[in-house]
Amino acid sequence: MKREGSIISIKIISDKIIYYDASFYIGEEYDTFTLNDDISKLGFGYSAITREINKFKDKINRRITTWKVEKNGAFAYILSLLGGLVGDKTNMKRIIPEWITEGNKLIKREYLSAFQGGYGSKIYYQMNGTTFKISMGITSQITTPEFEDHTIKYMYQISNMFKDFDINTKVNIKEGIGKDKKIIDL
Repeated sequence: MKREGSIISIKIISDKIIYYDASFYIGEEYDTFTLNDDISKLGFGYSAITREINKFKDKINRRITTWKVEKNGAFAYILSLLGGLVGDKTNMKRIIPEWITEGNKLIKREYLSAFQGGYGSKIYYQMNGTTFKISMGITSQITTPEFEDHTIKYMYQISNMFKDFDINTKVNIKEGIGKDKKIIDL
């Protein structure tokens, strides 16, 4: 499932957050409705679903359709309490909660699947003689110099969780577009 998600907050009066909204961008229609059903089964009711044709293009269809799933209120708030990143990820301290980094392999696998699906490239098996080798393209995070150290630590958290599955990655730091951006990738 290819996906990306975000939690936004709306602040009113003295920077007090009073409203949360979670959005997920899903690549497959089936996955979209499965996510919607899961949110409902958790007792949060159904989500708003919209189909979007975006600017990204694939080689076959010349465009990519994504499905946007939105759920606000208590569901989005709980995601933030569980460690979901709230706001513009480029300009924030990113950290994976300990309950994930120290969790069992199932928890780590689900987190890495969501992370890789949202930010990375597809993980695939490549035949290497008579054995299979796991391969993946570059996975990047863009940040500002102010949050560069935090983003590097975040990517090392990701890298260390991949090691639990015998997947070796290396954290790289590159200059981004313009003076005020850095690219941290695996």
